[in-house]
Amino acid sequence: NSTIALTGEGVPTVGVEDAVAAGISVSPNPMRDNVEIRFGKPMATVNIDVISNNGQIVAQLTNQESSTSSVVRWNGQGANGAVVASGAYTIVVRTSNATYSIPLSIVR
Repeated sequence: NSTIALTGEGVPTVGVEDAVAAGISVSPNPMRDNVEIRFGKPMATVNIDVISNNGQIVAQLTNQESSTSSVVRWNGQGANGAVVASGAYTIVVRTSNATYSIPLSIVR
């Protein structure tokens, strides 16, 4: 058996914020072919990772112009250009001051 000693106040330096409270939505969910990630307010640079249920980053999206556009679209393709499989995924949205996590189901 192993033990781990934890110290500190237990306050994360960067946490996962509530996406709904921030006005971020993913539609349609579940998705078939395309999905839109909508922002309720303009945001500076937005980096988005689509992560499979085994922890692999299957797609990375960046929208440098999200201050003028409130929607990022993803076509369901991985970094290699192939359509990703049906399953459970997590969309992780990172801005300069917060991180948001949104579950996504893909049904083909």
